Amino acid sequence: MLNGSIPPIGQLVNLVYFNLERNLLTGNLPDFSGANDLEQLELAFNDFTGNVPSSLMSLPSLEYLYLNNNTLSGPIPVDFGGSTSLIDLYLQNNELTGDIPNYAIPTISELLLSENKLKGSMPANICLQREARDPPPEADPEDERYFQDLWADCKGIDPHIACPDGCCTLCFVGKE
Repeated sequence: MLNGSIPPIGQLVNLVYFNLERNLLTGNLPDFSGANDLEQLELAFNDFTGNVPSSLMSLPSLEYLYLNNNTLSGPIPVDFGGSTSLIDLYLQNNELTGDIPNYAIPTISELLLSENKLKGSMPANICLQREARDPPPEADPEDERYFQDLWADCKGIDPHIACPDGCCTLCFVGKE
């Protein structure tokens, strides 16, 4: 298992896949802004802190972003709505706060936002996109053409996120 922080790595221009999942890594997420070929970034199950860098959404090839199960805080960057290639965005089980930005990512298949400290309502754009790309019953659960999963903290007596019927696919009780 690796521990410590990740040194600056943004100049790895040919980097396509980066996985340091399930380690004991700490500190802020490094700057990946020069990694234009990066398609998959897996940093889940560590102890990263600080904000989710909005620069991640400027990566033109990024399709899979797994930042779940860390201690990331602050709001979800509004820049995430500018992605045209993102398929999976896993941000669950962090300490994220604020509202869910009102954007729609045209290629998203899995958007996991549960077990955070987010508040408010699931934005209409996300629900409309989920409805328009809802998989038929016979669809393969791995078929990325559909918006398969939307997880949020929309369960309990006083849910953190108001999620209209049929929008969220799985509801959790949020963190206090």
